[in-house]
Amino acid sequence: MNRKKLIREVKRIYGKDRSIIKNCLISFVFEGKEYRKWNKRFKSITDTPFKIYFKLFDDVIEDLIEKNHDEIDWNWIGDVSWEIDILLNKGIQKGYDWDKKLARKCGGTARLLKIWINGIIPAYTTDTYYMTYDLKEKYYEFGPLNILSDCENYTIAKIKQLLKKLDYYYVSQALSSKKYKELISDCNSEGSATIFDCLFSDTCSYQKEIKRFNEKPLKDPTGKEINWNEYYDLQGTLLYREEYRYYKSGNVECVVTDEEDRIIKVKVWRDIGEYLHKEFILDIKKKYKRMRKYKKSKQQ
Repeated sequence: MNRKKLIREVKRIYGKDRSIIKNCLISFVFEGKEYRKWNKRFKSITDTPFKIYFKLFDDVIEDLIEKNHDEIDWNWIGDVSWEIDILLNKGIQKGYDWDKKLARKCGGTARLLKIWINGIIPAYTTDTYYMTYDLKEKYYEFGPLNILSDCENYTIAKIKQLLKKLDYYYVSQALSSKKYKELISDCNSEGSATIFDCLFSDTCSYQKEIKRFNEKPLKDPTGKEINWNEYYDLQGTLLYREEYRYYKSGNVECVVTDEEDRIIKVKVWRDIGEYLHKEFILDIKKKYKRMRKYKKSKQQ
């Protein structure tokens, strides 16, 4: 595998013709064999806790097992990838559900390595990040780990060496961020998905910013569940906040505000006509720029 071949394969499998990825998934056998293989491989490398999970939606896996292929929405299947989290802190014997308990056991901060491995194309990428939990305000914080110890670098090097021996191609952050108009993913149904969206996940990515989010859903006065995310730069300055509301109809609304609590974007996901989970976006700044451009053109 090389860069050109990887891009060619991603375009072939993750294009608008969903029959290719459909045939790939129909050929999968869900008997735990692949999980056991990866579990054995990582156990041979690290003595710290790790977790492995396949990110295809549970209902899709169930329909594939039962051969209910006509019941599957092939444009909404989840991520065809393995996600592995490895604890880098030493002296911890288990993952404690990989939540606030683990952060406390690690002295307040869990240091983690994440590996994404595609389930079809032999390709992977990695990221390092930290997790903390604010007991008083009841929120989590995740941020990038940019400085690693010699021991942590050695663990990562061993993992890359293992995957290289298995002929898995390492996808750099620069390559994975490349966007192509013909690429389709669950959340990019109109195209222009990135290589990362297709190979690994279109709902999460590398931990480049500091992110905080609530531990448990809140409720608004009408009973709708609310979840929030806040994003900060590496100096701790608030960049923007996302607040999600979940409607009984299945609609989802996201209001994005800036550091001065001004609305800058509104996103809505809903089923309409022949479209499922269709995303609609109102970008205030883009709309304003278009209005100004139109006004200037009228004045000329």
